[in-house]
Amino acid sequence: MNTNALSFTPVRAAMLVALVGAMATGTKAEAAGKRAGVPKFEGAQEAVVRKQVMAVLKAHGYELVKSRQMEAAGALESDDSFQKVAKDLALTVIITGEVGKKKAKLSVHDGREGSLLGQASFPGGNPRRLAGDVRRTFWAKLGKDIAKGHVPSGSKTPQAVAEAPDEAESAPEPSDEGKSGDSKSGEASASDDKGSGDDEGSSRSSRRQNKAKGAGGDENAVVAEASSESGPPSAYPVLELSGSGAGVNRQYVYNQQISGLRNHNLPLGPALVIDGVWYPLGSVAPGPLEHLGVQVALEQAFGIQSSISGGQTYGNKVHQYEGGLRYRIPFGESQAWISGSGGEHAFVFTGRSGGLNVPDTIYRYARAGLGLRFAVTSGVTLGFGAGYRYIFNGAGEQFKDLFPHATVAGVDAEAAVSIRVMEGLQVRGIGEMRRYFSSMHSVAADQFKAGGAIDEYLSFGVGLTYTYGGTGGSTVASAEEESAPAPKKAAAKDDDDDSDSKQDESKKDGSKKDDEDDSQ
Repeated sequence: MNTNALSFTPVRAAMLVALVGAMATGTKAEAAGKRAGVPKFEGAQEAVVRKQVMAVLKAHGYELVKSRQMEAAGALESDDSFQKVAKDLALTVIITGEVGKKKAKLSVHDGREGSLLGQASFPGGNPRRLAGDVRRTFWAKLGKDIAKGHVPSGSKTPQAVAEAPDEAESAPEPSDEGKSGDSKSGEASASDDKGSGDDEGSSRSSRRQNKAKGAGGDENAVVAEASSESGPPSAYPVLELSGSGAGVNRQYVYNQQISGLRNHNLPLGPALVIDGVWYPLGSVAPGPLEHLGVQVALEQAFGIQSSISGGQTYGNKVHQYEGGLRYRIPFGESQAWISGSGGEHAFVFTGRSGGLNVPDTIYRYARAGLGLRFAVTSGVTLGFGAGYRYIFNGAGEQFKDLFPHATVAGVDAEAAVSIRVMEGLQVRGIGEMRRYFSSMHSVAADQFKAGGAIDEYLSFGVGLTYTYGGTGGSTVASAEEESAPAPKKAAAKDDDDDSDSKQDESKKDGSKKDDEDDSQ
């Protein structure tokens, strides 16, 4: 028994080695991990769109193989060619694209099979809007398809691929960022490289380059600006500012009170609500920091009076001030956010007399919040938010005089619906609930005794929201207006170059024919 077991030990060891080897071989493909190839897209404005695709892929953890290295690996003309390039570069997926003046079409190809996994179209009125739409919605439209990609078996490891020099990372790509609307510049440069003293070709090439440099404000300049090292402006708004008219209802109710305390009810009072979020780095530092914002909120009530049982009427001062930081987390056309802020929410009675056993409440708080906003349609969005309020002043001095041992905490929740009426402007309806919980911890020596109290506010309002910056803001619109007339001029200049070139070619053809006739 033992002898048989010993005799089979070498066999088992060999099997184990083979198994480990097979696992290691399979792991090589997995080791390639999330690697995406992004070759140069088709179209004059491809560079700015391709850069946004690469930024989104990188943000989702994909290692990138750029256009120069893709071109060196071979042409992409069929499923087999996609598979071959993916195998050579250990790619999970390859992203190709066709970019027009107002629309881009992007495709996802599987690394293992080379087959098409998915396609999506992206609209845009100009290069910046087109790039912004790709940046905002690329992952929402194609993320699931990209996740289906697999590395071909037998692929090279990423380390071996990375050893090859990558010009796209070490140097700018003038052919991508400064490229004209067609391939004429490339043809002219190619003829220059061939040399042979062709003065006419060199002259035409230099004239075309000088005209391109002198065509200030043309569409290519917009593309070049958007593709500069600082990147295009943020695809998300830099400023969101809202103003609403609202009605505020308040209910203040004791529980287990035994000392003649009065509840309070305010049916409805008018208020103005203003809130905004500013992302100061959104226009200068695209990337993670562009989503860090400063938020402020103001609610001020006007003309509110409270009638207390017994016929007495008191004026009220009601307000809420809040400020802090917010960090948004965009996904597709939607976004979530987390926030930290501090503020004051007050309900104070004026003309107070000794018989009013309703305390002033001045809640000074630190708040931690969460929010979510998502697009229902292209022009309608829904938003939700909630927060916890840590009350650090015991609801104010007057409240503490009545209830010296009380502890207070609060929560809030809100919902909003926005409907776009024009670029950068929306009509918004809001609803909000704020509730504070007080535990009095009364003792025998206290003048006023109660188990606790609930202080609840409900508010509803309608107003306008203005957004500035991003793909839907005024900065993009102004850039489009400034650059609108220029493309026609640029096109006209290109046409002139074309006509000059055609005339030169026709002259050459004519001279060749004359030479042939003479020889005959």
